[in-house]
Amino acid sequence: MRETMLEPQPGAPALIDYDADARRVFDVVADGGTAIMPVTTGYALLAASRDAVMGIFNNKRRAPSKVTALCGSYEMYRAVQVVGPQQRRVIDAITQFHRLPLGVIAPVQLDHPLFDNVHEDILAQSRRDGTMLTLLNGGALADRIAHLSLKHNIAMFGSSANLSTKGTKFRLEDVEPEIRAMADIEIDYGPVLWNAYGKSSTIIDFRDYTVVRVGIAYEQIEHILRKHFAIELKQPLAA
Repeated sequence: MRETMLEPQPGAPALIDYDADARRVFDVVADGGTAIMPVTTGYALLAASRDAVMGIFNNKRRAPSKVTALCGSYEMYRAVQVVGPQQRRVIDAITQFHRLPLGVIAPVQLDHPLFDNVHEDILAQSRRDGTMLTLLNGGALADRIAHLSLKHNIAMFGSSANLSTKGTKFRLEDVEPEIRAMADIEIDYGPVLWNAYGKSSTIIDFRDYTVVRVGIAYEQIEHILRKHFAIELKQPLAA
């Protein structure tokens, strides 16, 4: 896996055992449980079974139009999402050169073994027009969980750990009690990396460069596309 934004630099003290935490979360979620965990953009809920994934959706009181994201990473995106050469260069510029978090909407390869045992209700709730959403640069923990997900072909799906419309939570203690009550395991890393923005990730539909959500580092992302690729993002659908 590539180094991510939460990875310690070589020689730095190992303050967090990301591998152990990822295995703990993976084992609970693979067994049908629900986890609350930090990504660089906020605290998130994660599940894999039909009951747990739909429980997240229902308990958050989400609108039917909202999707649940596939547990993502750069490795996951490369394995299951389909983008053209230009889109790949743009995504690399944002996430690998500038190392910014980014929600990527793109068509997904449902014939990948990762989806062999995913319940049809989850697929219906997580897909729109053949696309899925993944978060890139969600951090070392998310990357490791996504790696285990691909290794064992157990798809995991997530959403922000908050009641719908109540805003992303950047510390575990700020997550509503009724949301925390859903969790079989919690991982607490304190305030997340991008908490100062007070927003979640920017999301772009890479089929046509439509902005689905204006979020973290939107101005930088917009500048990268305009300056280096002569691409003007389409009018945001939601701020």
